[in-house]
Amino acid sequence: MDNVIVNHELHYTAEGISLKGVKEVGEFSEREAYLTLHANSLKIRGSNLKVKEVDLDKGIVKITGSLVLVEYGKSGSGESLIKKLFK
Repeated sequence: MDNVIVNHELHYTAEGISLKGVKEVGEFSEREAYLTLHANSLKIRGSNLKVKEVDLDKGIVKITGSLVLVEYGKSGSGESLIKKLFK
C-alpha cells in the first residue's frame, strides 16, 4: 500500500486557487502557504491570501488572494513542512 499514488487537482481562477488531494496545511500567512500533498509539497506565495475552505477529510483547500508563485517540491518523508523547518 506504500506505493499507491494519489493524484491531486489544482484549479486556478481570478479569485484564487482550489486544490484537491491535500494531506496537511503546514503553515499559512497572508503572504505564504505551505501544503503537503500525498507525494509532494506545495508552496503558494502571494498577497492577501485567505483560506476560504479547508476540509482535510476530503483533501480540499481553497485559497483566495493575489497569487504570485505556485511551486512544487518533493516530500518523500511524509513529515509536515513545519516539522522539517524546526529540525
